[in-house]
Amino acid sequence: MENKNKHIRVGFSTILWAVLAIVLCAAQGVLAQDVTVPSSTHPSPCDIDYTISGNLNVNSGGTVNLLPGANITYMLYAWDSSSVVNIKGGQVGWWIAVMNQYANITVCGKYFEKNVLPLDPIPNQVTFDAGTNMLFVTYSDDTFTTLKFDSSYSITINLVNTAGDTTPPDIICPGDITVVAMGPDGVPVDDERIQNFLAGASATDDCDPSEEIIITNDAPALFSPGDTIVNFTATDTSGNMSTCSSTVTVVEATEEGRLRIIPPIINREGRLTKILAVIRFPEGTNEDDIDMDEPLVLFAGYSPYDIVSTNQRIISWCRWGTLRVSIFAFFDKDEVMAAVPEDGPVEFMVVGRFVNGDYFYGTDTVRIVSWDWTWW
Repeated sequence: MENKNKHIRVGFSTILWAVLAIVLCAAQGVLAQDVTVPSSTHPSPCDIDYTISGNLNVNSGGTVNLLPGANITYMLYAWDSSSVVNIKGGQVGWWIAVMNQYANITVCGKYFEKNVLPLDPIPNQVTFDAGTNMLFVTYSDDTFTTLKFDSSYSITINLVNTAGDTTPPDIICPGDITVVAMGPDGVPVDDERIQNFLAGASATDDCDPSEEIIITNDAPALFSPGDTIVNFTATDTSGNMSTCSSTVTVVEATEEGRLRIIPPIINREGRLTKILAVIRFPEGTNEDDIDMDEPLVLFAGYSPYDIVSTNQRIISWCRWGTLRVSIFAFFDKDEVMAAVPEDGPVEFMVVGRFVNGDYFYGTDTVRIVSWDWTWW
């Protein structure tokens, strides 16, 4: 009975450690024993931003990105020339072991030369920050039976730039937009269409995560009719900056027509491929007043980006002795749905141009739904 209980205890302990060792790379603040990349639970490439209470083994063909928040309690092993370790932060309790001196080590996306130097004593708790020297150690044999260390194979990384990170972030500006103003004053910066446009700027950096990059712009308080260039600047934690620019075009709509969107309820899952917009003009508007060479554009909700009609036609008729003019325009349903990510009521605006250069517009509210009729 005693032996049986012993086996039960050993089996339970083994299962417990196995459960602790299974951890996904994207998890935050997770404890694990030895982690191997690539493996079934840690595919390559693998982001490490949590604590590993053991060793991190980067095998052949494995790529590991060591991020801020990473804490390797013991050692990080890089096996051969196909083992890649990108250091963007974190720390290792002992050192990095580069087997055969051929692993690819980068710091903040930059390669650094490896010089063989004897190092004694071996420092513990190495912290990885740009601008500081880091210790890498190789072993004289390829086995882990003795973990023999030979000081003649110690490696240090000589930073090419000892001042730290000098590479500016990569910034991506939002696309140019056209915004319709309902009067001569223009569009204020707090307009939701403008705010969505400004929020479209993004940036990445070799060393800093995206959330630590500061993006600013020089948008004016009021966008007047015409073109306004907005400059965006991305700044990383080291003060490196990059810029880009986009154009906001404000057009003043001087005349409102009566707009009807067909169908008034648009089903994302339906088979309809086009959406019809019919805009009827007030009395006194003639066919010759409208620039039909200029396609009508549709704005869905607060999306700052316009959708161009795929086909349009003008129709005029007389009613009770009065000339009436309407435009029938078709828009691609997939484009419209992409501009409206959520279901519910949405205001559509359709804008066109007169031959004299003025703009007309019409608005209508439709409902977006997601009804699956396949069971019918």
